[in-house]
Amino acid sequence: MLDSLTKKNYYFTDFTEDVYTTILKKTLSKYSFILFDQISYTENNQCLWRHDVDFSLSRALSLAKIEADLSIKSTYFILISGSFYNPLEKKMTDIIKSILDMGHDIGVHLDCDYYNITSYTELEEKLLLEQKIFKSYFQHQPRAFSFHNPNAHSLSFNKDIICDMVNTYSSTIKKCFKYCSDSNGIWRHDRLIDFVESVVGNIQVLTHPGWWQNEVLSPQQRVYRCVSGRANDVMVSYSEALKEIRREDIG
Repeated sequence: MLDSLTKKNYYFTDFTEDVYTTILKKTLSKYSFILFDQISYTENNQCLWRHDVDFSLSRALSLAKIEADLSIKSTYFILISGSFYNPLEKKMTDIIKSILDMGHDIGVHLDCDYYNITSYTELEEKLLLEQKIFKSYFQHQPRAFSFHNPNAHSLSFNKDIICDMVNTYSSTIKKCFKYCSDSNGIWRHDRLIDFVESVVGNIQVLTHPGWWQNEVLSPQQRVYRCVSGRANDVMVSYSEALKEIRREDIG
């Protein structure tokens, strides 16, 4: 199954940590990596490298380490309302703080559908709410936000700055930065290595850490690995909690 799908140019072999490192090195040779509050609309060859963390903070930490080893700083957008991980769990909060300690930034990954946002007023209200969560749990003031699963409605909120945060989908960024994404764990448009090698000007690259693994897998297999890894961690925590209070772990 995997071989047949790879032949359809889904390039599953691209989505490994080794290839990720190669792509970063290629990008570093052409572009200057910047954070979203460092954007200059008069400069060229700037790279906004961002991660929407949809599936796994553990995978995010792995990519953050690779980037830090190359002295690259990127932005990790944390989803408060997702079902794949809980950023307010102690272990996950510690991962987020580790990513910050490496010099990376974190931002708000906002799900408009979760809040049923219909207006700028409602958008600002929920952004301010999540800002408070970031400051309270991560001791960090987010400087940018991205929309989770963006659609025509959420993308209509295209002001450059909202609640003192850069909008990654703003009309100005779209105009001035060419864009490439690994959405769905395949290259739906440009293959990232080709994009980096061919594009002239400023770029914004979006990755989702759950897609990048240690071995070649299909997108569904990558999601399953994130889910099963999370489940295993929960069971280990359960067993350790029982051991700590000297109670029997009955199977």
